[in-house]
Amino acid sequence: QRKIVKKSFFSIFFPIFAILFVTVFTYGGNAVSAGDLPEWANGLPRKSDNSTYVRMNIQHGCGIYLDLDSIAVEIYNPPYYQIAALFYVFDLDNTFIKKGKYVWKYIWSDYRYDRKMYEHTPHDEWQYIPADELINAHRDLRLGGEIAWWKCYGIDFYGNPFDS
Repeated sequence: QRKIVKKSFFSIFFPIFAILFVTVFTYGGNAVSAGDLPEWANGLPRKSDNSTYVRMNIQHGCGIYLDLDSIAVEIYNPPYYQIAALFYVFDLDNTFIKKGKYVWKYIWSDYRYDRKMYEHTPHDEWQYIPADELINAHRDLRLGGEIAWWKCYGIDFYGNPFDS
């Protein structure tokens, strides 16, 4: 009778523990909660009425905001990854201008300088985003790509873009 109790305990609780383990350690979506950002990104401005919108850039009098809640893994095939997120553009009077989608492709390497990040352009091309360049025209792409990676995997891709 003791063997039956042990066997039924094992047969009932082992599948529950296995499912819990797989769910916790292999989930490919947002592994980090929406409120968490890398330390270097905590100072980025948020949209006043929505704290999940982080401003990546200001161009032509408009703010470009990354929606942290929309970040999602599209391809997980190490060392190749693809992550997408929505962005919103508002003018300085807080009037909505447009909504769009960022898509980043990443090629991971254990060596920082061998890593590659690309952004999918409206012309259906992949534009390389260099590690050591944070120029104004591409600021939102680099910051957004770095934050998207960090939100999904909890580590930096290139590292703090403000140290580049």
